Amino acid sequence: MLGIPPALVLGETANNSENLDLAIESAVIPLGNKLSEGFASILIKKSGYSVGNTLQMTGFKTINILDRADAIDKAGSSGVIKVNEVREAANLPPTEDGDRFIMTKNYEEKGKNSEDT
Repeated sequence: MLGIPPALVLGETANNSENLDLAIESAVIPLGNKLSEGFASILIKKSGYSVGNTLQMTGFKTINILDRADAIDKAGSSGVIKVNEVREAANLPPTEDGDRFIMTKNYEEKGKNSEDT
């Protein structure tokens, strides 16, 4: 009913990291969002909300950049994402020159030689 995988509750496997990730995505994050919405509606009145007062819950949906370093490197070096996009996902402040693509892979347009560029 809560979205927690049965294998995690019953402890069926020794390595529960995938089940734990699934439980966080399907149970903890939606519950955290509901709590955040509830606290916001209680603590911030309509007049405060209209002038821009908000409530934000942080820390329960952050990525560990060390666990995802290979995927971040592949996406960044192929020009798919910018440095500041990765930093935003990891709850880090943007850098001054982070709004540009950095391609370190040798991707070439089909039919063109690298000497032509």
